[in-house]
Formats: sequence, structure tokens, C-alpha cells
Amino acid sequence: MGEKLSKPETVMEEEVGEEEELQEDTEVQEEGEEEMATQETVQEPAIPEKVVVVQIKTDVKPVTPIQLKPTNTQQNALQTVLNLMNSLHYEDVTIHYNGNLNIRQMDPSRVCLVEASIDFGNGLDLAAPKENIRDITTNIQYLRNALKIYTPTIDVQQNKAVFSDSKVKVSVPLFDDNVETIPEIKLNLNINSKIDFGDALVELKKLVKEPDALMLVSENGNLIIKGKNSEEQEIELQGWKADGGDGKTMFATSLLRALGKDQWQISFANDLPMKATLVLTDTHYTDTKPVTTKIATINVWLAPRIETDA
Repeated sequence: MGEKLSKPETVMEEEVGEEEELQEDTEVQEEGEEEMATQETVQEPAIPEKVVVVQIKTDVKPVTPIQLKPTNTQQNALQTVLNLMNSLHYEDVTIHYNGNLNIRQMDPSRVCLVEASIDFGNGLDLAAPKENIRDITTNIQYLRNALKIYTPTIDVQQNKAVFSDSKVKVSVPLFDDNVETIPEIKLNLNINSKIDFGDALVELKKLVKEPDALMLVSENGNLIIKGKNSEEQEIELQGWKADGGDGKTMFATSLLRALGKDQWQISFANDLPMKATLVLTDTHYTDTKPVTTKIATINVWLAPRIETDA
């Protein structure tokens, strides 16, 4: 019987031992879970980092608001510059404000440089107080559409410009300034003429296909435009005077067409960039005589892209 009794006692001891070990394991596991829970509770909030980032973004130095009230002539001058830049495939424009509006910007393909100064009431040679000077960058198409409001009031704020009249208010978003430093161009462009490329290029409709490029030739005091299309048709246009000597250069037809229907003063030399200048004026009448003032000056530098032996 002793042997029969001894076995249950052994079993009981083993069971008790297993229960104690199970209990200890359970306690260790619970302690581990508590520690993990405590660690998770401590590590859980990552929100303060996001809050710091937002704080940095909102900590922007305020700028002085600018209000512009363009006349119809000033508005048309700005629209002329924007239309030109749009034709030359610019997407954005950066306007430097110093009491007037100034633009000096290369096109995306690095072929053209547009320079423009528009008098907004301070005279083209004057500047506003220093604290009001700033650069304004926005999308050209947004700006062109907003300028369809007749003589709007333009409120330039921190991140937007608001165009408004008595009936409508339109906002135009402003981007981060991306002002490029462009060196001054110093070239001896000795050949000069005046031409309305819009009227001249109408004559290309007499061909079955427009030439890809056109040559400007100064010869014996005359300016001649020549072209040849892919169908081997040739065209020659005359009727303009030139001074400064003989020479020639060639440009893509699309670049010349972008100058539109205005009387441009052009300067060029053999195989060098052409400078086209347009001066916009406004004339008002006094009791004694008419007074003409300069509203805008636009310079376009077109670099030749095609070489020819013709």
C-alpha cells in the first residue's frame, strides 16, 4: 500500500510544481506585458513632431500688401507683355515691383529673353519706398484671365493677388519667388529697321506650307525677308528700310510670329541674336498741345537657332 500511496504523492508534487512554474510564467508574462504596455504608452504620441513642422511652415515673414489701380493703358501694356510671353511658351512670370512693374526672364527653352518695364504711376525711372519692393510670381494664364476685368483694383497679399471691380472678385495664387540672375547682354548689333511682323507674315499664306525659318537680310539700305518651305517653294518679302550696313540672320518663323502685330524696332548683326524693342505710349491733350508719356518698354532677345549658307 505504501508503494500505491507514494505514487499519488509524487504526482501531486509534480502537479504542484507545474502549477507553481505555470503561475511564475504567467506572472513573468504579465509583467512583460505591463512593461510593453508601459513602453507603448510612452512611445505612442508622435504628434508633437508634426506640430513643430506646421509651426515652422506658418512662421513666414509677412510682406507689405500692395494695391494697384491700373489705367486702361497700363492694363493693356501688361496684357501685351503677358500675351507675348505666352506665345513664347512661358508658363510662369516673375514681376519685380518697385513702384512700377518690371520683368526680366528667360523662356523655358533658353532661347528668348523678355525684358519689360511698365509704368504704374511712378514714372519708369522712379521707384517706390524700399519696404514695398517685392517679387511676385504666378501663372501667366491665371494672370491673363484675371486682367480681363476692366481696370480692376489689384490687391497683392501674402499668397495671392485679388482682382476686383464692383461686380466680380477673382483671386490669383502666388508662388515662391524664383528669381534668376541674368547677366546684361552687350552686343554690337549694327543693323536696324522697323517692322510689323504680323502684317509681314500674313503673306506666308500664299505658300502651301509655312517655312520653318525666315532669313532677315539687310542689303543696300533695304530689309528683305526670305523663306523656303519643305515643298521647295520660296518667298521674298520687301518694303522695309534698314541702316547700319549689310548683313543677315535667320530665326524660327514661330519666334517672329510671337512678336504679334506691333511696330517693333529690330537690331541684329551677322548670326547674332536679334533685339526687338517695342515702346508703348499714352497721349492726352491739354489746353495747348498733346502730351505723350511712355507707358512701357519691352525688349525681346531672340537667339538664332538655324544656320544657313544661303
